[in-house]
Amino acid sequence: MVEELEYYAEMATEVVQKNRDKVELYLEIDRMMDCDYENPRELEELSWISGRKFVTTAPADAANAATRAFAARAPILSVSPLSEEPEEYERVERMETALEWEFKRMNMIGKKPIHWQIVGDAMRYCKIALQVEYLPYALKKAKKDNRVKSILRNANFNWHRHHPGTVFTLESQYGVEAVVKRGMYSPQQLIYKFGKENPGVQQLMADIEKGDHAARLDNNFVFTDITDWNARVQFAAVSGNPDQSSSANYEFRREAHKIPFIPWVVVDHEDAILKSVVDAELWDNANAIRTIVFSKAVTMASNAKFWVLTTTGDLQGVEQDNTNPNQPMVGTLGQAQFGNLPPNQVDQQMANIQNMADSDIFRSSVAQVLASAETIGATSTFSTVNAMLQAALTQLVLAQTAAERAEQLAFKQMLEWVDYSKIPLVAYRPNSKTVGETVYNAGQEITLTGQDYDGDDPNVTVFDIESLYLDVKLQPKSITDKQAEITNGINIVDRLGGSKEMVFDDLGLGDFKIHQERRAIEDLFSAEIQAEQTRILQKPELEAQQMIQAQQQAQAQQISAQNMAKRSRGNGQNAGSQGFDVRAGGNPPAANTPGMGREQVTGESATGEGLA
Repeated sequence: MVEELEYYAEMATEVVQKNRDKVELYLEIDRMMDCDYENPRELEELSWISGRKFVTTAPADAANAATRAFAARAPILSVSPLSEEPEEYERVERMETALEWEFKRMNMIGKKPIHWQIVGDAMRYCKIALQVEYLPYALKKAKKDNRVKSILRNANFNWHRHHPGTVFTLESQYGVEAVVKRGMYSPQQLIYKFGKENPGVQQLMADIEKGDHAARLDNNFVFTDITDWNARVQFAAVSGNPDQSSSANYEFRREAHKIPFIPWVVVDHEDAILKSVVDAELWDNANAIRTIVFSKAVTMASNAKFWVLTTTGDLQGVEQDNTNPNQPMVGTLGQAQFGNLPPNQVDQQMANIQNMADSDIFRSSVAQVLASAETIGATSTFSTVNAMLQAALTQLVLAQTAAERAEQLAFKQMLEWVDYSKIPLVAYRPNSKTVGETVYNAGQEITLTGQDYDGDDPNVTVFDIESLYLDVKLQPKSITDKQAEITNGINIVDRLGGSKEMVFDDLGLGDFKIHQERRAIEDLFSAEIQAEQTRILQKPELEAQQMIQAQQQAQAQQISAQNMAKRSRGNGQNAGSQGFDVRAGGNPPAANTPGMGREQVTGESATGEGLA
């Protein structure tokens, strides 16, 4: 049901007035971040201070250091599976890959990545407000000109960040019931936002042409955008305070919607790190002290360093000798007298107060260690500095949680838009990966849809928005944090018997099976290199052994040849006369006769006795 316009105008004013303290806090934080400071009237009236000011950047340094520390951490998205089946893990992996692909594309657009903007708001205000736009649905009625085509080529989603001080929520015990956006817009911004065909814009342009004193191109309008569970209402007031304006001079939209969710992401943890600095007025006091010290130093810089006394009352006859490195004053004896004045000293008590004021700001913002780690590291060991950094980061966990929760809700709203619009989300896999027994190659298409799908395309993933849980964690980027995570993973595998593959996924180290395959290839390659190296190193020894074996074989052959020669002499052409040459020690021919020995042939025994 859509109410009258006055109802929404009064509701918006009521919501904004209830959050007036937060708006003032955010304005003060912005003033510190921009170093926008003016001296109090009492200081400005002093002649030696008038026109001078010295602003400390301590709050901005603290907030920026905290932002850089956490924005450098990439968000890791986890979609919880509904069962332990391998197919469910594959489905969840495709959803994570598609959403992370779109997130990376969004962060490549604009001057500052949306991730840095979210973390920056978390660290400054501990509040994040953004809208999630599904561009294929938001631009489906737009003319498909080059501009629209280029937008759709760059990304499918747009996370439109709003200043937290301009977005307010109306909540009940069940959660957010309405979101109110209120800020100052110029007439040209309203014309660009809604187009010249909008009735409210046409009325605005007509008033401008008539010369209405309130509706001028150089005047800002209080623009209000309200979204609840039933309607979307947008209108503007010609003038007034954004916190108090309840009028609605120009109506741009007031219509019912059928979206089953409120298309806003608003996370407010209500604990900005600079809140105590604002409440205690530490920044203004520090600036006043710095201005006094600075003005004194400037004033004293122009004070006289010496005195000259002459009879004429002027410096006639007195000159400075620039040829002397001491540059003395020279005058006629009796005509002039000279003397040095002691240099003015800076008030040490004021300097101590100034240092104390800066220290209070850093201590209140819990970011002194992050902003001045190099100073602490010059006088402390690595372990001490690391412990101090971890303690400082722990104090900022609430702001970190705000950023993680905002991105978690935004990722879920991306799927809600896909489901509501009935336009499937098409993404592509950036890296090759093996999930279960399935190998996914880089560049492979992934399609997400919340509608029923009867096809058999394995790249199409169906999700149920009613039974879906997403989680986002900012992955640590420091070496010590990564080492601690890896050590925990090793303990899970070695001591608790955990899965290496699941640890790889938790650590974000890539595809475990691809790592194993490449490790096997590298091990085989290393084994081949080692074998070749061993062969080269052992080659001289093998050659020496071969030479020894060759020599031994040659000697054996030579001995064998000699033996053959001896045998050939005994078995050659004179073999029949072998043993006949008595001079050569042979036996007489009769000795070779069977049954005849030497005694029988000679007729004598070995002792010379005659045989019978």
